Amino acid sequence: MTDARKNVVAAIKATAQSLGNTPAVCRRSYVHPAVIAAYLDGTLIPKLDEWKGKPRANTSWRLRPVEAAVLRFLKRAGHVRRKL
Repeated sequence: MTDARKNVVAAIKATAQSLGNTPAVCRRSYVHPAVIAAYLDGTLIPKLDEWKGKPRANTSWRLRPVEAAVLRFLKRAGHVRRKL
């Protein structure tokens, strides 16, 4: 298993424990597959770093910079179609 895959497994386990779910439920219900795929191919972190400092999209709620960057990533990847 590569280091990147080990990181994904560890992150899913930690998130599942924090949410009180199993890792399988956490991965299936809370983590978008495009985020995992982009992390594994090495494109996620550079994109999030690039977008964290940019102005946030207009939304009716406040997002932390990294949350706004993930939303932008999913929109640009075509995984969020409706305006939030």
